[in-house]
Amino acid sequence: GAGTGVAPFRAFVREFRAENGLRPKTILFFGCQKSDTDFLYKDEFTEALSTTPKALGELVTAFSREQEHKVYVQHKIKERAADIAAMVRDGGYIFVCGATAMGASIRSEVAAALGSQDYVSRMVTEGRFVEELW
Repeated sequence: GAGTGVAPFRAFVREFRAENGLRPKTILFFGCQKSDTDFLYKDEFTEALSTTPKALGELVTAFSREQEHKVYVQHKIKERAADIAAMVRDGGYIFVCGATAMGASIRSEVAAALGSQDYVSRMVTEGRFVEELW
């Protein structure tokens, strides 16, 4: 169902909480159709933003059916391209879970942010760009 790709990220957030602030630069991009019906684990992720230290640095949402023009996670990735590129250059990892078409769009936007598909391919080889798509 919509938004179910986020389930694995619950484990990351729990790990971040247990690490007690070891990874302060974390961003979770979450997308679904409607915030009031599809925003899985909303309370858990919101709480992770308010812990001290934060268990989750940022939560960026894309609710595709809440405005005239559809907004998807890949649009939010594009908006935050400079931040993503900086985090990757600082050794960051990218994990993508969800629909295959969404994953392809995310990969394309990340490649644009990093300047090339070769950079993404190198990250895949290094285990720093991981996709679980269906």
